[in-house]
Amino acid sequence: MSTTLVSQSERPPAPAGTGARKLTERAFRIRESGIIVVLVLFVAVTASIQPRFLNITNIQFILVNTTVFALLALGETMVVISRSYDLSVGSVLGLSAYLSASLFGSHPGFPIPLAFLAGLGIGLGCGLANGIMVAAGRVPSLVVTLATLYISSAASTS
Repeated sequence: MSTTLVSQSERPPAPAGTGARKLTERAFRIRESGIIVVLVLFVAVTASIQPRFLNITNIQFILVNTTVFALLALGETMVVISRSYDLSVGSVLGLSAYLSASLFGSHPGFPIPLAFLAGLGIGLGCGLANGIMVAAGRVPSLVVTLATLYISSAASTS
């Protein structure tokens, strides 16, 4: 029984571009890569049109504002997983922000954490009302949340 050792120099070379090809194929297999490519394209076009777009202050502003939408999307994910709809998310957010800011502005010296908790309570109350009407009242979530959307929009603009 004999074994032969093949040295590194005797191995056949790998075909050219194999590593890059595998990386490209892997990138195209991932579903979300299309979204990332389009995002990079939009950023490149916007930065070429307006060079101030890639300013540090602007990037911080974009990242801070996207956290609000990320938190809303996190809550909305739970609703979608349960096969329901919630059309009132944006208007309830607006109502909570408006009422907590007006509470803070109309009462000088009002503690900021209490104004924050008031805003959370308003959102929780609207969500609880929606949930009770959908679960106990057997009203479709589309109808309930559409009504909540109109009610909270009207309440925040009046």
